[in-house]
Formats: sequence, C-alpha cells, structure tokens
Amino acid sequence: MDKTTTIGLVSWYERTDLIMSANINGITTMSIYVSVVAAYLVAAFVAGKRLSTPQLWITSCLFIAFSLILTYQTSVFFSVAILYMNEEHVLIPQLMQITVGVSQIVGVVAALSFMRYSRTKDVSR
Repeated sequence: MDKTTTIGLVSWYERTDLIMSANINGITTMSIYVSVVAAYLVAAFVAGKRLSTPQLWITSCLFIAFSLILTYQTSVFFSVAILYMNEEHVLIPQLMQITVGVSQIVGVVAALSFMRYSRTKDVSR
C-alpha cells in the first residue's frame, strides 16, 4: 500500500494515528480499571470484616458501577480502533476486545467474591 494515498478522506498516517490513539485510550482505561479493582481488593482485605452493611453496599455498588463503566469504555475504544482499521477480516483485534471485556467482568466478580470471603473469614492473618 502506498503510504501517500488517501483512504477515504483521511491519509494513511492520519488513520494510523487514529488507530493508535484509540488503542492508547483503551489501554489507559484498562489501567484505571486495574486501579479501581486494586483499591476495592485492598479495602476488602483491610476493612472488609469491619464494614457495616450500608458501607458494604455503598462500596460495592460504586465499585460495580465504575468497573462496568470502565469495561464499557475499554470496549468502545477498542471498537473504534477496529472501525478505523476498516478491515472486517482482522480477527486478532476483535478477539482482543472480547477477551479484555470478559476478563474485566470476571475480575469484578472475583473481587466481589473476595469481599464476601473476607467478611466471613479472617484474611488479615
């Protein structure tokens, strides 16, 4: 492919920049997701047993909301990158988007399970 030709109204370099920007935004959103999950796990480990029921509900609902928003945003950024690639037959980016989304949802469920476990067992020994 000639790098000087235009694809639609956008040059090859501009399209590549759009793809890289969308991927970088997706990776940044994933790192924020990891921070949110880590903070919830630390809270579960340190204070899980001492949280009252309303505190637990507030913490868990906020965690679920922010985690799902970040999971959705990650998926959107990777979808935009795939859209800019403009190739329907590229399987790897589509699999990456699905894999990341599923693993982030599994991470939410695992963190909630850890909070439940930390409230029934003494994990700070």
